[in-house]
Amino acid sequence: MFCCQAFENLIKNAGERGFSAVIENRPEGLKFSLQMRAVEFASEADFSKVPLPEKPSHISLSGSMRIRYCPSCGKRLENLVAAKHQFFKELAVTHEPFKPSWVSNDDCPGGPNDDINSAKKRAGCLKLAVPHSRTPP
Repeated sequence: MFCCQAFENLIKNAGERGFSAVIENRPEGLKFSLQMRAVEFASEADFSKVPLPEKPSHISLSGSMRIRYCPSCGKRLENLVAAKHQFFKELAVTHEPFKPSWVSNDDCPGGPNDDINSAKKRAGCLKLAVPHSRTPP
């Protein structure tokens, strides 16, 4: 089912504190992200309610980056999906609450929807080139 025990552990840790792997169903297919959480997903909203004077504003509660290969054994993840597509599609549904919020690579420079005149779109992609962090309003 999984390429190695380490990747299975990352998948099972989705939404928990620490590192995890999250799968999401995108229009271009199933995609994986390596995710880091300072607090578990269920506690994120509570942590965001802490008054600002008591909490440093530079703390990232979570961050994500797209991955194509297993971070442990190096297997290409699209091969895992091809072998067990329905399993990973169902897993994406359970991972829906944990999926990262970012612009699709298709909308970034060089992507199929790249508009050479859209400086705003390009600036948004540059901001999202680093792991996304959520800060309270």
